[in-house]
Amino acid sequence: MERTLALGLDVGHPILSKAARYLVGLLEGPLADFPDPPEKNDRWATGARLFTAATLALVQPDHPALDEVWYLWVSIAQRTFTSGRYDPEAEMLAHRELTGATVRDSYPVLSGKYQLALLSGRPDALPRDLEQALLDWV
Repeated sequence: MERTLALGLDVGHPILSKAARYLVGLLEGPLADFPDPPEKNDRWATGARLFTAATLALVQPDHPALDEVWYLWVSIAQRTFTSGRYDPEAEMLAHRELTGATVRDSYPVLSGKYQLALLSGRPDALPRDLEQALLDWV
């Protein structure tokens, strides 16, 4: 998806439309349909849905199939930035409570490309204080 956009394909191009339909199917269907085999850790389900949603958000950021994942990451970010500043312990706790994942020193933390791409896909929907806190942190 990133490559096709970088090459200048329009989001309405048939290739991107077909890819978006596939990603929607992954988000709405069972994780068993995810193309990579599951990892043997408590982060895999969260990561698989994140990667899928962030990729779909590149071309259809307002698609309703993104809502559940997008709101999850907004909740994680809100809990992480409750004080107005990044709090890694609050982020670990948010994941433990919301996803069941242990994320210390692992890929599902907010500083990842996919997390930031997903959250930035709907800039007008983020609470302004959270958006500012994220921007200041990044």
